[in-house]
Amino acid sequence: MRFHTFGYYISEALKGARRGISLMSLSTIVASFFILGSLALVFVNLDYLSRSLVSRVEIRVFLKNGLSPSQIKNLQSKLEALPEVKSLDFISKDEGLKALKAQLKDKQFLFDVLEENPLPDAIDIKLKDPRKAASLAGTIEAFAGVESVNYGKGFAEALFAATRFIGVIAVAFFAIMTSLLVFIIGNAVRLSIFSRRREIEIARLIGATDWFIRWPFILEGIIIGMSGAAISCLVLYAGYQACLRYLNSGAPFIPVVTDRLIIGLTCLGLVGIGALMGAVASWGFTRRYLKA
Repeated sequence: MRFHTFGYYISEALKGARRGISLMSLSTIVASFFILGSLALVFVNLDYLSRSLVSRVEIRVFLKNGLSPSQIKNLQSKLEALPEVKSLDFISKDEGLKALKAQLKDKQFLFDVLEENPLPDAIDIKLKDPRKAASLAGTIEAFAGVESVNYGKGFAEALFAATRFIGVIAVAFFAIMTSLLVFIIGNAVRLSIFSRRREIEIARLIGATDWFIRWPFILEGIIIGMSGAAISCLVLYAGYQACLRYLNSGAPFIPVVTDRLIIGLTCLGLVGIGALMGAVASWGFTRRYLKA
């Protein structure tokens, strides 16, 4: 493609974008991208929250009473050799009681009646993949010297199911909003095609190819899509920063994504999606018109 030809396409696309899109259409596109971007940020934060919770899933192995130091050492070696294990910490019964007293410091009277430490020795295991906690717990239960294993059975499965459900919902919402935006942008380009139908007919009569006619409309769709997404990103970024300030002052314990790089990349992705949807919608509508 020659440079002056590309310049002609850009010039025609800018003219078409100015003439073909009304303030109402642009507002609708911006609002739709704002909803899509808001959903993206919501799901980015939900994914961050679920990853944070999933990463806290650990296995606690309670040992039988009376194990010798060498038996405990052998058991630790066997656990460390498992490919699913990331790291482990041995918690003696004395350390366990000390930690429990620290947690229940307002109820120290509960420990006054104890004649001896009732807690067993334990080993805390961090996993490379917390989703394998159930299967690994079943394997460890069969090891000699193990009294019982706890990994939050029930809660962990519910957490993993919730993360899968969030993923399905995200894909469904994304598909719905994408279809809606393709229709809105395509409709704006269709109006532009209709307003310039005589120019198109003249161009065809003097031998212009379909792609020569199509390119300005594709670029017009890209410009409309990118413009709508860019405006919505500015509003979205400012709104998200305001939400972060509110959460930091009122509810700092809620884990949210504060990394500006992630937020910026989400906005850039939205602009890229706007360009892609504009190109696809314009290509589809011009193809249909030129074939009619």
